[in-house]
Amino acid sequence: MNESHPVPSRKARFKAALDDYIAEETGHEAWILMDIRHSGGDPEAVRHGVPRPATQAMVDYVYDYIARRNPMGFFGMVLVLEGTSTQLATRGAGAVAESLGL
Repeated sequence: MNESHPVPSRKARFKAALDDYIAEETGHEAWILMDIRHSGGDPEAVRHGVPRPATQAMVDYVYDYIARRNPMGFFGMVLVLEGTSTQLATRGAGAVAESLGL
């Protein structure tokens, strides 16, 4: 990334990790829109719609935290979101498998 990288120079060892995370996550919105389409929803309405207040608040909070407090806080949010989603997905898959006798 360029000189305006949000990670402070004293934490330079984390720049590559952030760049890798961004590259890995890029395009996931297309997967979500495809899931919405396959489940009978309108992906274009979602794409051009207004986020729910809780979603907008979370995004605003992260941008504000990065800009005004500590850009490294982003990693904490990622840890919580990624860890929570993995745990919930694993539990959900187990429940489905059990209910289907798999």
